[in-house]
Amino acid sequence: TSVRDGALAEYVAGRGFGREAAETAPKLPGGHFFEAANLARENNLKGTFSNLWGIGTVRRLNEKTEAIDPGYFYRGPDRFFCAMYTKLPGILGGSTTEAIRHGKKAVEAFPNYAGNRYFLAEAYFKDGKNDLAREQLEAAAAIPDEALPDVVPEQRMEKSRAAELLQRIAKGSR
Repeated sequence: TSVRDGALAEYVAGRGFGREAAETAPKLPGGHFFEAANLARENNLKGTFSNLWGIGTVRRLNEKTEAIDPGYFYRGPDRFFCAMYTKLPGILGGSTTEAIRHGKKAVEAFPNYAGNRYFLAEAYFKDGKNDLAREQLEAAAAIPDEALPDVVPEQRMEKSRAAELLQRIAKGSR
């Protein structure tokens, strides 16, 4: 099997664990959030059509998470909405204004979670606000990996993505 197929299998399993947790404890945010996160990653691997087809389910699960605990996983629902509004075309509901609004809420609540700054930077970049994007990316890069000890791998991944976007901005590419 390919690396992609292996990752896909892991996301499918993760989605199942999330669903099971949500069914077991529907008033807690974790199951809903991690079912959504795994479904989103699964759809990303499958491609654009699957991503668009599954966005409604991922959105509803994040809305449920947000209703239970908006701050869950370093304001994960706002991170999702920031990414969703950034990536969706305008005709399908994309909006950099909404993306930036959600991204700012996440950064204000948890400035030391690098992913919050990365997704806000992406929204700024798409909106042509490269100086604001660069500011967020540089702040993300400056966060020590251990600033939030329970998410060191995520911090490293988001800081790596931030460095890549910084390079794209420096080269003037979209």
